[in-house]
Amino acid sequence: MICPHCGFENEEGQKTCSSCGAALEGIETPEQETPEVETPRRTSIWSWVAAGLFVALVAAALWIFKGPGLGQSDPLLYGVLSDTLIPFGQIGVLENGGSKATPLGESSNSLAIAPYSIRAGHTYLSSKGQLALIANGGLTGQGQLLLVDVKGGTANTAVESPLPLTVAGNFQSFSPDGEYFGYTSISADGSALNAVVVNSRAANVMVAENMILSQILPDGKHFLAYPLDALTGNPARLVSVAIPSGEQTVLFQSASTDVLAGADVVAPDGSIYFVMQRDAGIGIYRLGPDGGEPALIYTFQQPVSFFGVLSLMPDQKSLLVMDANADASGYALLNVNPEDGTATTLATNVFADFFSDAVFLRQMYGEMVVTFSPDGKHMAYLMQDAAGLGLYVSDLSGQPGTLIASGGASYSYAFSPDSQRLIYIQYAAAAEPTGSLNSADFSGKSAQLDENVTSFNFQKDKLVYFSAQVTDSPYTTLYQSGMEGQTKSELLAAQPGYWVFIKLPN
Repeated sequence: MICPHCGFENEEGQKTCSSCGAALEGIETPEQETPEVETPRRTSIWSWVAAGLFVALVAAALWIFKGPGLGQSDPLLYGVLSDTLIPFGQIGVLENGGSKATPLGESSNSLAIAPYSIRAGHTYLSSKGQLALIANGGLTGQGQLLLVDVKGGTANTAVESPLPLTVAGNFQSFSPDGEYFGYTSISADGSALNAVVVNSRAANVMVAENMILSQILPDGKHFLAYPLDALTGNPARLVSVAIPSGEQTVLFQSASTDVLAGADVVAPDGSIYFVMQRDAGIGIYRLGPDGGEPALIYTFQQPVSFFGVLSLMPDQKSLLVMDANADASGYALLNVNPEDGTATTLATNVFADFFSDAVFLRQMYGEMVVTFSPDGKHMAYLMQDAAGLGLYVSDLSGQPGTLIASGGASYSYAFSPDSQRLIYIQYAAAAEPTGSLNSADFSGKSAQLDENVTSFNFQKDKLVYFSAQVTDSPYTTLYQSGMEGQTKSELLAAQPGYWVFIKLPN
């Protein structure tokens, strides 16, 4: 039974789509002529990715969480918006306290980071200061992976093409020592996915065919991966693969009726949490570092959650989970204790639609829709109502959040390094490059600091931000001030174009 909304092929008799959750009742399955040679159908979401036909759910239901605030990002990366906004026309690093801008990857004028990569094990900046960029990439892949030395500017190009921009960040990571970068590649004809590991010069170390690479494990000598079933295209098992020998250790072998989502997170204690559909339920399961039979931790309430929106809470012990509302209009944000499976609701009706105008651009700048303060005691998120989007802050007790701003079409926001304030830009239109820069305490008291601001970040205990002025064409100036707008000064004189910060993990 084909879903009319997303095209996923469901089993006969299902009432809702296993991919997007849409109702299937009343849909008739057309009769088809029996082919002379029966060929198994690839019904996996992953077969759609390989065919270049992936749907919004792949990106919308994957990682959308940010670690403990933006903090003091060093180095400060910037991007210059192109005519199409994304990819960037230029990516570079701000040096000398922000007074010098040095472009990176100058051989390409189409550069981007892969969104969703800001989570444990999936940063796009290595411990050696190498930045993973995608050049000439798009929604169907076929871009090039660049490893760029932030300090020296040297860029090396990998042979294998990375996944499309909207999903690549979830299936890539540097090793902790910066010696390797692992990612999932897509073949030139879009028919195959392979796990690739390259060295710091972007030269191939190994290629494992028909396999999704999730991340390089903390030991730096293995990566976590999902081999794909040759007939269905579904992830068939969860394995640890040795670098560079390729020797596989099976951590979990799925049954023929199980469907692995290919979404996981690795905890500091080595536990692996992954999403799987088993029987009628879609749940989060936990494996020990050495594998074995997984334990069910949480069951999603809605089938739209198939790809499993989960991450780690700031305490690095409990799970942060998003589960769709019954009508798929928003998400419940939950704190799940993996020891006993208890779930505490932190917020309801959270807005996190990746492909919405309000979220897409901010994600491509390295921002997330749910962000935590550096001390791990507060979080900020969006909710939608009749007036537009509202920006909220709450503690982690499950009590209702405090409204910080309302009526905006889009927001950019992060906690100050001391965790005492929320800095945010409110945009009147979702695709508008500039908005008003504001500073708020957690009681909801807010003050405007400046206007025509494109983006902000933090440098030590100071706020740094780009402000754009438009005459015949846009020019952007970099300023520095205190967290409440005091002692404003110019760092970088006006530069052509709209400039924004590319946010880095803390």
